[in-house]
Amino acid sequence: MAYQPDGAQTPDNLRDRAAQALRNTATGLASAGVTFSDVVRLTIYVTDWQTEKSTSSWRASFP
Repeated sequence: MAYQPDGAQTPDNLRDRAAQALRNTATGLASAGVTFSDVVRLTIYVTDWQTEKSTSSWRASFP
């Protein structure tokens, strides 16, 4: 589940949840003084993958 910084749940769609989860991950990485460019491997588990709805969020986080 992806939560916003204020603790609210992200809207119930894959694109918004994936984007928020990646923002949360970036925040955690930043607190350790690193970025996604320092990540060697990232594993994501999705139970209802819809490529056309999630590709833009993924590409925005990993240019």
